[in-house]
Amino acid sequence: TEKPFSKHSSIVDLFEEKVIKHANNEALVFENRTWTFEELNKDSEKVAGYLARQCEVKSGDLVGIQLEHSPQCVITILGILKAGAAFVPIQPDLPSDRKDKITNEAQIKLLITDADNINKLEFFTKGKLDNEKLDDSFLTSTTTLSLLSLPLTGNGPTVD
Repeated sequence: TEKPFSKHSSIVDLFEEKVIKHANNEALVFENRTWTFEELNKDSEKVAGYLARQCEVKSGDLVGIQLEHSPQCVITILGILKAGAAFVPIQPDLPSDRKDKITNEAQIKLLITDADNINKLEFFTKGKLDNEKLDDSFLTSTTTLSLLSLPLTGNGPTVD
């Protein structure tokens, strides 16, 4: 079905319209977990707030994401966009020299990854990763954030 929309609407605007209209409808299903539009919105707001407050991400910044395709990836992308930034996807299985070229050319401010990819950061030399803090809820160095234990609201067990 074709439906006109404002050329000035952002992805975030369009998503938030869906949240208002369909708050309790399923928005995301992955394995045995589901997120309603409202839950997806709340989780992405957590990411956006953290990025803005703790990482000083602002409008126009570029944030790299090295995540497998997952709900966390969707939530992170929405959070980055809600913080006013743009995301630069970096496939975890790319060769290090290609990842290095992507991050350098894009001049990303921050790189977001997860526990499965935390050891695949040899290409990213902008910041220093403190491996002793891997159990913290949000890992940060000056330029690296790990979503090791981002609390999610979807049905099923949450990550603590």
